[in-house]
Amino acid sequence: MRCVYRPASGASGCCRATASGGTTLSAGTVAYASRHFSAPTRLSRSEPPPPPLPPLPGPGATVSEERVARWCRRLWDLTRKSTGSVASAHVTPQLQLAAHRATAALLSSSSASPFTAPLQIDDNGEVTGEVVLSCLRRAIRSDQGRIPGVIVESVWAAFDVLVPPIVQNSVTEDSITPATEDSFFMFISTLNELNFDLHAVVKASTQLTAKVDSYVALLRQAEAQETQQAATAAACGSAQAAIDGCELMEKLMKTKGEVMQCCFEARNAGSPLYYTWLWHTAAMPDGLRRLMHFRKLTHFFESLCKRHIKHLMQQQQQQPQRRSLLSSSAPATGESAGTLPSAAASSATEQSRCAGELSKWRSRLVEVGLIDGAMSLLLHDLFSKEYLVMEELTWLSTPPSMLDQIMRAESVHPFVRGLEDMRHRLQPAHHRHLFAFLHPAVVEEPLIAVQVALTHGIASSVDQILGRPTPLSDPANTSKAALYFRHALESSAAVDCAGAAEDGNVNTAIFYSINSAQSALRGMDMGNRLIKRVVQEVEGNINARRQARSLTPIHTFSTLSPIPLYVKWLADKVAALAAAAATATTMTASGIFGKQLSATEEDTRYLEPLRAAIAGYVLRHPGALPAEARAVMSAAAASSHGNHAAANIAALQYLVRLLQDSSSPPSLPRDDPAMFAAGSTSTERHQQPWWMDHAFTMALEAPLLHSVATYLCTAKRSGDGRIRDPVGNFHVSNGATVYRLNFLANTTPKASCESACIMVNYWYDLPTVSANAAQYEVSRTVPLGEPIKTLLGDI
Repeated sequence: MRCVYRPASGASGCCRATASGGTTLSAGTVAYASRHFSAPTRLSRSEPPPPPLPPLPGPGATVSEERVARWCRRLWDLTRKSTGSVASAHVTPQLQLAAHRATAALLSSSSASPFTAPLQIDDNGEVTGEVVLSCLRRAIRSDQGRIPGVIVESVWAAFDVLVPPIVQNSVTEDSITPATEDSFFMFISTLNELNFDLHAVVKASTQLTAKVDSYVALLRQAEAQETQQAATAAACGSAQAAIDGCELMEKLMKTKGEVMQCCFEARNAGSPLYYTWLWHTAAMPDGLRRLMHFRKLTHFFESLCKRHIKHLMQQQQQQPQRRSLLSSSAPATGESAGTLPSAAASSATEQSRCAGELSKWRSRLVEVGLIDGAMSLLLHDLFSKEYLVMEELTWLSTPPSMLDQIMRAESVHPFVRGLEDMRHRLQPAHHRHLFAFLHPAVVEEPLIAVQVALTHGIASSVDQILGRPTPLSDPANTSKAALYFRHALESSAAVDCAGAAEDGNVNTAIFYSINSAQSALRGMDMGNRLIKRVVQEVEGNINARRQARSLTPIHTFSTLSPIPLYVKWLADKVAALAAAAATATTMTASGIFGKQLSATEEDTRYLEPLRAAIAGYVLRHPGALPAEARAVMSAAAASSHGNHAAANIAALQYLVRLLQDSSSPPSLPRDDPAMFAAGSTSTERHQQPWWMDHAFTMALEAPLLHSVATYLCTAKRSGDGRIRDPVGNFHVSNGATVYRLNFLANTTPKASCESACIMVNYWYDLPTVSANAAQYEVSRTVPLGEPIKTLLGDI
């Protein structure tokens, strides 16, 4: 059979096959050729859709041809299906342009062609099928895995038909329609059709194994030769031994080069076509941004797959219960005998449907995961530290669009008042700095940003850094945290050197917020790199400017970080304690304040003061959580006989709800002292969140801090033994020391719901950072500072 290719001027305007001797060519390959090697394109909206393509080639076709044909056919089918709809018709000219460019680049002349021989055209003006196949295979899998840029663009044009660019640029639940969802997964499935060539991988790995064995044998020979030379050095001359050693060294170097060559060949053979396509996309104009948007899509659909799988598995687990209820309720309700088989058939149909859907979404998850894994490898290379540029963003010099991206990406301390908050955080003259990583290919988009405050000593309140009111500044608050806070303010006012008064006597750099502005770059470990670069900037340029003004240099680096999963951990512990108390006859330790404490010690040292603090808060604020308040009072009345288990559980449940359901604070000016006035009325106190009640916070401080320290330093992940808290694991992995907990450091509803308004300092002690990181990786040992060691005590 000879497959011929007729230009668009023919009557039918499509490819036709004629019987003749020669190579069998797949219809999918012909369809792909008609897209890339015809002029004009076959995707014109004025023409009716082409007929369905014949089946794929039989076993007589070569492996490479069959794999290429399948991939081309699938991509053609998807694009043809999508361009037949009105919704995507406006994107078709883009695909036409890509096809015209591919035609011009690949068929213009023999000199521009990737082949040594010119194209063979018969008397009827037809290109023979053998040449079309050769062009196609060389274009897709040419020398050293290169793909022409026009074909890369054509594949992206097909993707733009399937998933509109407006969806790619802004991925939300509302923008993804069922049709877009199906088109995306079909495109991903098409990409996975043509992965690596197994035969080429086997061949390359066999060659690599042989070369490695040869290299190892030569190394052993060299070692034996050295031993022999050392033994006979005194008996015979060393001239011949030196000659033999040089010859063996030449063989070693030659074999080493062959091993490296085989490694590269094995890597190229094992690279799927979609990886090569992604790699060449990065070289396109604006290609890196396309890759980042594409990975955002893969992240979205990966999470969608996981949600569907979780929902379907829950349905499967509920089906046996439904069948059991159906069979048990039938005799009681007097249903007829014919109703049960019908219900059983319906249940079996539902079970089959659920199993089919579960299989579909699991398959989709695997396919998306393969593409995401390839993109992760690629982006790790493209965004390596050599290509990252750190810049300080300022109010006057930074484009507003970049500042807007930073504001939208901020998740730790949101910019509640918009640009006013941003301006406050961009004041180098007042020791507020914002640094970001940029990439030369997407220079207008920040990748990750860190906010830095220069302070006197290690800061204990982010409210003060951000210019918000803090209960720690109220003289009526005599808690340890408040006393330390006010003492630190007095110390910073002391003048150590000339000019230090107006400078604030700063000597410490505090990293108080770090956020990734690009979700496509998750898992890239940019935060660690950015912190190190900022430390270099502070020790170099900022300290040089300070020393020129005879100011104290900055040599202390610390964070002021949230503890985002503490309240969730506390809620799980309280729920487990309540479940255990339902069957237990004696009071058991909760483990919330440390595993080494007995039930009696825990109750005496922590739970009894906590019960008293909760009871006092309920009396002062009867309108706050009324149902939980009644449970607290009832349990306290019933525990008069010495068994405080029920009272402890009620108090802990009230505390968890209070932390999770804190109301927003009143809208008052930044420095309005009336917010923390001790003589406020009962109505005002009812509207205030819990951290404004000084009596309650002073009683809550010791047990809550001890509980947080227990969670932060002893709660580990079951799989790898790392710190359970994600922020803590990040900083300790980088070599930081868990230095100090700060009570009422962040008094916002979100902070209350996540970390009980407590923040932690991770101290980057530069001489010990590397040793701490290595120790944590090997033995999971968490380095602790003196303040938190004192707090932990006997844990």
